[in-house]
Amino acid sequence: YGFLPEAQAAYERAVMLAPDAFRWNYLLAHTLSAQEKYDEAIARFVRAIKLEPKYVPAQVTLADTYLRAGQPDAALDIMIPLRDKYPNEPLLNYTLGMAYFAKNEPIWAIQYLKPVLDRNPDLGGVRVVVAKCFEKLDQKERVTEYLKGWKPNKAVPTMRDPELVSIYRYATGTEAEQRKGLAYLASGRFPEALKHFEKALTFSP
Repeated sequence: YGFLPEAQAAYERAVMLAPDAFRWNYLLAHTLSAQEKYDEAIARFVRAIKLEPKYVPAQVTLADTYLRAGQPDAALDIMIPLRDKYPNEPLLNYTLGMAYFAKNEPIWAIQYLKPVLDRNPDLGGVRVVVAKCFEKLDQKERVTEYLKGWKPNKAVPTMRDPELVSIYRYATGTEAEQRKGLAYLASGRFPEALKHFEKALTFSP
């Protein structure tokens, strides 16, 4: 609901009570990042990733936080190995492209941003950056090509966090089981989804 300082205080207490719980470290990091407290957020994301090193959304969010903190090289150090594992993931390519754009390397930025836009032509936030890249390269006809007849918007690839299992692994109760069930449902793992929905009904029959 936008009460970020209050959320931060609650998550800080949760971390104090359970310092090795990935969930609270990860959510505290998000709260700090949303308040532009980037140094604190980065430290907390690093802590969370040590607790759940295979949780890719945390690594992507850390890279994005480095980028917003004005550290594109640090973002690239995280994103390049991830992109090799997930070459067709739009958010990874977008974050890579934005890192190169921040480094004023438009050719590399286009290499990663253009495929995202080709597959998702309505992503206006990506379209504008691609046009700016061509402008930096003094290719004005390409700028016109990308912006002509297009209704502006700020849409960019969003964080795909399909399972949320790492966040809700140790949580119990109706909401937690519903979220786990929906996550497995979205990924087509129906037996696991059914198990969690049935457990949710034991809490709220």
